[in-house]
Amino acid sequence: MPHRNVATRGLTEGALLAGLIVVIVVVGVFFLPSLALLLAPIPVAWLLIRWGGRVAVLAAIVASLILAWIVGPVQALLAGAVFAPTGLALGWGIRKGVPASMTILVTAAVLLVMSLLSLWLTVRLMGINPIEETIQAQIEAWKMSLALQRRLGAPSSQAEALEKTLTQLPEFLRMIIPVAFLLGAGIWAYFIYLVAGLLLRRFGYPLPSLPPMLHWRIQTKVVWLLLGLTVLSGVMGARWPEIRRVFVNLQILDVLVFGFQGLLIGLYYLRKLEVPRWFQAILVVLVLSIGVSWLVLMWVGLLDTWFNYRRLGVQREPA
Repeated sequence: MPHRNVATRGLTEGALLAGLIVVIVVVGVFFLPSLALLLAPIPVAWLLIRWGGRVAVLAAIVASLILAWIVGPVQALLAGAVFAPTGLALGWGIRKGVPASMTILVTAAVLLVMSLLSLWLTVRLMGINPIEETIQAQIEAWKMSLALQRRLGAPSSQAEALEKTLTQLPEFLRMIIPVAFLLGAGIWAYFIYLVAGLLLRRFGYPLPSLPPMLHWRIQTKVVWLLLGLTVLSGVMGARWPEIRRVFVNLQILDVLVFGFQGLLIGLYYLRKLEVPRWFQAILVVLVLSIGVSWLVLMWVGLLDTWFNYRRLGVQREPA
């Protein structure tokens, strides 16, 4: 009898949270797509933590069936293909007590795979390519900027440089799609974990915490892996042009990852010097608005692998 009561409670809670998933996804479909991506996986994770995978999967299926009736089977399939596996990955990591960084990594990997699958299904089932639509929107924005600069009397050299960039922009945007998806999955998985931590903590399920962001450091083996893959793809790209796309994506990944590490080091010392937060924000905007500064930050972040700048000046306690 107790086992039956527990099962009944799990199914009841699953039905309630399936309804919550439906509300979140419907609001996301019609108003805030990012809200659905951020919140819809969390009820699935919650159910897996409390009642196991069977209840979580069943709730996701029920939510998808209800969504099929409200927004149509295709939209329901596309949404379910993303929020259900992502929530299961998140819940698995939390239930098993996996460290926060590994849980985020697994969630990001699942989110990446399912996002690519959802994109493929969108093209195949709906005949819509969201990537091409985004690229066209970017091109139109650049065209409007070019036209505005010409009306304002911008120097002809500046307008010509912008026009030349405009002709190369579509191919460049298509080239960097892989790194955009990779970084996007990582960032979204991180935010999903943060929001899940805030919500689940209120119900007595504290999540393993990440170290403070200003103390984040890239592991040495990850640095060598990124550098090795970049050099290898660069050498291979000189012989096989199709590999050049991989090389460009890895270069962008290196600049952004190591540049972010360098930015954290700068913020660490600004915080240590007790610089006001508002002035820190101004400095960050100014630094990032100068193109070459990101390269400087990249080298700072890369060299931190061996010099560990945040330990400079730290006095060791006598033995």
